[in-house]
Amino acid sequence: MGRTVSAGLHGHPLDHRRRIAAHATALLGSIERPGDLAQRGAVAIAVAVAVAVAGNATSGELGGDLGEHGPIMSTGCDSGAGLHPRAGRCQTAPMSFGIVHPGAMGSSLGAALVAQGHEVMWASEGRSAATRARAEADGLVDVGSLAALVDRVTTLVSVCPPGDASAVAADVTAAGFTGVYVDANAIAPATARRIEALVHDAGATFVDGGIIGPPARHRGLTVLYLSGATEPCARLAEAFGEGPVMTQRVAGSAGAASAVKVAFAAWTKGTSALLLAARALAEAEGVTEGLDHAWSVLTPELVERLPVTAAGTAPKAWRFVGEMQEIAAAFEDAGLPGGFHHAAASIYEALAGLRDADDVDTLDVLRRLVGPPEATGAAEAGRVGA
Repeated sequence: MGRTVSAGLHGHPLDHRRRIAAHATALLGSIERPGDLAQRGAVAIAVAVAVAVAGNATSGELGGDLGEHGPIMSTGCDSGAGLHPRAGRCQTAPMSFGIVHPGAMGSSLGAALVAQGHEVMWASEGRSAATRARAEADGLVDVGSLAALVDRVTTLVSVCPPGDASAVAADVTAAGFTGVYVDANAIAPATARRIEALVHDAGATFVDGGIIGPPARHRGLTVLYLSGATEPCARLAEAFGEGPVMTQRVAGSAGAASAVKVAFAAWTKGTSALLLAARALAEAEGVTEGLDHAWSVLTPELVERLPVTAAGTAPKAWRFVGEMQEIAAAFEDAGLPGGFHHAAASIYEALAGLRDADDVDTLDVLRRLVGPPEATGAAEAGRVGA
């Protein structure tokens, strides 16, 4: 399988293993959909796999203090700052943030910072009308261009399609940014470390981030994992305060937070692709009724999960292609096979035509995966087209 897995997975002192278990247990009730066993199991898998993938967090120990029931998520007020008595707002000095770019997730992060009293800006140049409307609704200030943005903010948060993460960092550094650059994209640890080198060479400070959960509109659902230099990570946690974005420090340098994110998504989005592909295979072979019977008897949760997965993933599948490729690279860098997630990327690529679709039909999703009728049927074509 490649290089030897570090002592982060094997040979841990017992107390370190218990710390990992405590962190995973405490997250079960707050990450994505707590009632979904697949989502809950992903937490434990993510914590364990991330240790090997990160490569530089060999203790296997997530940062943060442990309470009686597990890790204490940063409130943003653990360094002496008080809480606003009514708004749950941290009484820290306002900061200036830039968001590149305010898609559904990025704009929600911006809104969370605005609610804490910070000034949040963005650059509308080249962006769509939908992005403009979203940013305006969330209270983000449009400064027009990227050059103006980097000149006016001290902290810049990058939230973009994974395949664009390196290009965005290059554009930001070329524009002369020398503040704190937070890469919160779903990228491989090695990609995060390459971006860190680019940012440092430009004279800026790098923070590695990984977001798990939906756009941050309600507290308890979205966690921003952070790794890197202690002070900027702490200030970022303080900035989000008691709002909808929970923060958690991961021990290790650049790549550690990204490793947690990709390990988690390897399961959640990887199994979603596999579920759709399995049902598409049954459609192609004409055995849908038989598979539905097997699911209903042995794994009834899959019967309910299929339409939810189709509706939830198809409109965003275009974005998942790059993420699956980053995950595959992360696995391969760790000496693990990346083929499954390369295949998952192909599954999502086949659904890219449903980008931002409002009404998704499950059968349409499945048919897009198996290709046109003449391409299906193992006896005729030798394999199912994808």
